[in-house]
Amino acid sequence: MAQGNLEIGRALAQALADWFPEHADYMDSALATWQVKQATNGAPLVFRRAPRETA
Repeated sequence: MAQGNLEIGRALAQALADWFPEHADYMDSALATWQVKQATNGAPLVFRRAPRETA
């Protein structure tokens, strides 16, 4: 990127955009549940996006 190769940065950004929703849904849900339980003795609300359509 620093040398002008923007394609590497674009590929990284796309990879992160593809990876993050599943990571947040599955990997972070246990942490969120624990944090909400500690703070409120309850369960977190879960909002889910509709699956992306592939072309």
